[in-house]
Amino acid sequence: MRKISVLLLLFCLIAVAVPASASYDKVFLSTDKVVVNQSSVQDPTPASTPWVLWIGAGLIGLFLVVLSLIRPKSQRMDYEINVILSVLAWPFVWYCTWGGLTSVDYIVGVGITSTNNTTTMITQHILYSFWVIGFIGVAGCIFAAFVTALLVLQYNLFKDNEAEAVAREPQKSMLKEEQ
Repeated sequence: MRKISVLLLLFCLIAVAVPASASYDKVFLSTDKVVVNQSSVQDPTPASTPWVLWIGAGLIGLFLVVLSLIRPKSQRMDYEINVILSVLAWPFVWYCTWGGLTSVDYIVGVGITSTNNTTTMITQHILYSFWVIGFIGVAGCIFAAFVTALLVLQYNLFKDNEAEAVAREPQKSMLKEEQ
């Protein structure tokens, strides 16, 4: 079980790693004539979700929900930890859902140029709209809340069974003394 958890954690760290951007530098001479063609689409949402954060939030949310379900539960503290892990998954799942329902910003190119004492940094963005994944994320939010409710019910059942077992223990010892 521990090996699987470590493997999932390493996978999440590798998947979230920020890619190194390539060098797109082009130095223009002062005698060069630079013509820039630009097409742009304004972002219809107030703010786009960065690609790496969106994927990272989805993976972390999924990892926390799965971990809270597969962790062994033998003591009261195990149930409590699993409930906490499932609640910790909520903001990550919400963030991934929000990005899917609005827009995700992916930087595809960066560059910097200077001419005549003027320096300009250029970034090229592509805005994606993953509305299908957003609606799947809504179902994921409901599922994460359901998992938390399930774990709380399991915790209450475990607590009640534990209290009954403790209450029966003195009765068993009294019966043994009478015999």
